[in-house]
Amino acid sequence: MQSNFSFRGSILGFERLDMFSLNLIPDTAFYQLQSLEEKDIQFVVINPFDWMTKYEVELTEQVITELELQEPNDALVLNIVTLRTPFSNSTVNYSAPLILNVVNGKALQHVIQGGKTYSSRSPFLMNFSEEGN
Repeated sequence: MQSNFSFRGSILGFERLDMFSLNLIPDTAFYQLQSLEEKDIQFVVINPFDWMTKYEVELTEQVITELELQEPNDALVLNIVTLRTPFSNSTVNYSAPLILNVVNGKALQHVIQGGKTYSSRSPFLMNFSEEGN
């Protein structure tokens, strides 16, 4: 799997940034997505399917083509967590997941439109408890 990904300015609010590294935060289910251009810019991200079993992301042909996805397993879906104090106030952006091609390193933020609607500020612990995890 690639550890560096090119988002080509697609992360909302951070359009000036392209390259990010993805690393698992040891002893947690969280990842760190860190800008390689501005080291102070980093995001905590999660695999949504570990936290919300009913979460669905349908990729458009445009996304599949842009990322050059060949197989479903080539795509890794992640969501940005906004950490707050206390932690129980932390939220997850389920409405605009990050889609990463783990084979070629291309990635983008995909805003879900039509069909399913998710919040960009879904309470993190609410999702955890609702899913029974």
